Amino acid sequence: MQIPEKHIIRQILQARFTEIELKELCDSLGDIPYSQLPGAGQRERVFELSEHHDMRLSLGKLWGAMVSLRPDLIMSTGGNLPRNVLRQYLESKLKEFSEIDLRGIAPGVHLTTKLKDIFVDLSITEPTPLQPFIAGLNTTTDILERRPRITWKNLLDHSKRHIVLGELGSGKTCLLKHILLTEAHNCLVTISKPKNSCKELRFLAEKSMPKSVLR
Repeated sequence: MQIPEKHIIRQILQARFTEIELKELCDSLGDIPYSQLPGAGQRERVFELSEHHDMRLSLGKLWGAMVSLRPDLIMSTGGNLPRNVLRQYLESKLKEFSEIDLRGIAPGVHLTTKLKDIFVDLSITEPTPLQPFIAGLNTTTDILERRPRITWKNLLDHSKRHIVLGELGSGKTCLLKHILLTEAHNCLVTISKPKNSCKELRFLAEKSMPKSVLR
């Protein structure tokens, strides 16, 4: 894995990592807690963090921890994302978001439950065409039943930005977790499929066809 230069690592930390993520990064590194880094703000502490690892010749360790939290950083710096890195990231997110913390429902009791056991997915379909209603055709039920369903992948591929609106406690966070779990699971299934072994057509032909035909 190619390690970017120190100033690139510093720019990525400043632009892509929140303060909470920087604390998690420092915890995973185990060298120095984020709160003990010199500096008054996030920018100064990012500088000290990069200098800390540069002086100890451990920028590779810092970059590895960053990639573990954000695998897409490899692609953003011109590299190819290894399957094992992506698999580890997806598995960690599936483990992190699969359960819902129900703390506060029962005083003094820490309750959790699986998101998949209580979440009911939304049924999203394409808009109903207006022509049959304008023409007065009595086919409303058939039209509604035949409308194609829109998957979360269709929706996410349509645009890079989405807004989830809802009242307090209506399930916005659970919805986002559900989407992440669904797409992470689908991606994990895809990358876990073994690659098909390919053989040259000439080799296959020689095994199955007479030599007189090949000539």
